[in-house]
Amino acid sequence: LRLAMAWTQIEGDVDIPCAALAWTSARVAIEAEPSVHIAGVHTLVNGTYSAVFVDNSMLPMFVRTDHKQWLYFDKENRWRVAMRRQKDNRYGGQCGFLRSCIVAPGTLPASVDEWFEYCCNEEGQSIWKRCLSCTVEGAMHQYDWPDL
Repeated sequence: LRLAMAWTQIEGDVDIPCAALAWTSARVAIEAEPSVHIAGVHTLVNGTYSAVFVDNSMLPMFVRTDHKQWLYFDKENRWRVAMRRQKDNRYGGQCGFLRSCIVAPGTLPASVDEWFEYCCNEEGQSIWKRCLSCTVEGAMHQYDWPDL
């Protein structure tokens, strides 16, 4: 029990401040370059997304120019393009049109090298498929996480 309590204290001391610092430094990069451009996917995803800052959240998010799709950091530690309802709850899983590989907090979309699009396979099943044609341009930032 004492070991479990000590681990919780260490984990809390390391994770929360590091994540907050990672997103704070990422925000500086976003303020210098506040838009993300996605191309090479399909019309539901392609376009320019502008940064939106919400006072009560340190997580950045971006809205497409037509205000239909959002690029947000989900609960699975992936960047995801989906609708407002999914963004509001930071849904992951099968929702959305495009998602990144799992990344560390503080990693911005243009720094991600693997993207997956939601599509149907030959059997008609919905799957996430690697999107080799996807390009994401914008502010780049990756927080240098210590080895834990």
